This record gives sequence, structure tokens and C-alpha cells, in this order.
Amino acid sequence: MLGIMTLQDMAIENANMDGIYLTSTIDANQQHTYCQNINIQKSKFTGCHRNGISVIDAEEVTIANNEFLEITGDPGAPVDVEPNHPEQHGNRIAIRDNFAYRCYRGISLSLQFSGPESENFRGETVTGNSINGMLYGWGVYVLLQHAGATVSGNTIERPATEGILVEGSSGVQVTSNVTTDSGRCHTTGNCSRPASGVGIRLIDSLHSYGTAMSNGNTVTGNTIKDTQETPTLLYGVDFSSTGKGNTIERNLVSRFDPARGMVVRVSGTAEFNKISRNSKQ
Repeated sequence: MLGIMTLQDMAIENANMDGIYLTSTIDANQQHTYCQNINIQKSKFTGCHRNGISVIDAEEVTIANNEFLEITGDPGAPVDVEPNHPEQHGNRIAIRDNFAYRCYRGISLSLQFSGPESENFRGETVTGNSINGMLYGWGVYVLLQHAGATVSGNTIERPATEGILVEGSSGVQVTSNVTTDSGRCHTTGNCSRPASGVGIRLIDSLHSYGTAMSNGNTVTGNTIKDTQETPTLLYGVDFSSTGKGNTIERNLVSRFDPARGMVVRVSGTAEFNKISRNSKQ
């Protein structure tokens, strides 16, 4: 398709799988064609039972100003960018200004099956989204992205685990996000556990689908806070990586667990990384 396809003002409810699934031709014997120039906006996705939108093989995609409510399943994400094969592409995918509420997990850039060094997934951006009450996981997840991605200006409230999790990735920019009440328990009457939430976590990937260090990522100017009577936030930023060239600076953290918490926890390699001017409010 040479022009732009716009999907707008839709209401998708209770889909057995994904609300929208963007992919290429299925038959490997056919010429490889993939979705291009797709604009999905001002639509409402409710109760989809895998993901709201899955991006498998598509370029020049904008997903903006949509609502995602109670998306369930695995991963149960409002938007999941996740190729199935190395030959699939995902360049210039913009996920911006969306609202997500009480989904299983948040927005995912999960590239464990992409091509070498994620070269076929460039220019991904997750900006200006409001992500609230993720029931079982993170607000934003970036996995094995080595061609760079931007996660900026998002508001993430009450995720069950991390606000933002960057795993085995390189060149990711995590800037000017606000995370609140990370580690929030959503199980009524069964929440008596030690604080375990993290605002932003950088870790290496040591899984069977890919082993990679986190190198050259930037985590700056983020606000990480806990507003609860008993804080569930343990660390503002957790750097658990043996990677190099990462920058963690000027992040503001407030009201974490008083006994065990800290602004920045470094359990990886501090040498060859720049960690400075982070502060407690």
C-alpha cells in the first residue's frame, strides 16, 4: 500500500485474541510483503484477550490517542511490538498519547525473535502515554533492542512491578518519565509483602532466547515516587548490569521503603558507566 491507511474511531471489545494484528504474508513461498503506513487513532480497545494491538511485521506505524482497558492474557499488553521471525521488520513505530488502564502489562517492545542486533527494528518511540494500574507487570518493557529506542514523557502509575524495564538492550533513551507507586499489589486483601517495586530497572538478558548486556543506555530526568501510606517502592533506579557506557543522571526519587530502599541501586558493574546527580526528594 503506497498511501496511508487510517483506522479511527473504532470500538473493539472482547476479542478472543488481539484487537488488531499487523503482520506480513503468512506463506514463506510468497513474496515478503508487510504492513506499511498505518495510522491507528482515537479508538477504544476493551477486554481483548491477548493484546490490544500486536505489531509483528510493519513499518511506519503510528498508534496514537487510543484507549486500552482491561487487556488480558499473555502478555496482555495495550501494544506489543514483537516479531516472530528475524526477517520481519518494525521500523519507525510511534506509540504516543494513549491511555491504558488495568491491563495485565504495559507497552512492550519485545525483540527476542528479531534479526541480528535488532537492525530491522529502528526508530521505535513510546512517548506521552498514560499507563495506569498494570495488574501483573511493568509499565513499559524494552527487550533486546540494540538499534535504539525512545521512552519519554510517559506517566506510569501503580504498575505491579517496574515502571520501566530495559533488558539486554543498547542505545535506549529513557527520559522525562514519571512513575508512581511501582510494585503496587492489586490483589484485594492479600498484599502483606515487603516492598519490591522499582521505578526504572536496567538488567542484562540471560535467557534462552538471547544473552545480551545493557550498553549505552540513557536514563535521565525521570521522576520516580511513591504516594502510598506504606511504600511499595524499593529502588528508584536499579542498575543490575555488567554493561558499559550507560548514563543514569538527574533522576529524582521520593518516598521509597525506609528500611531497605535507595535512590539508585547498583548491583552490576559501576565502572565504565556514568551514575551521578540522582537525588532524593
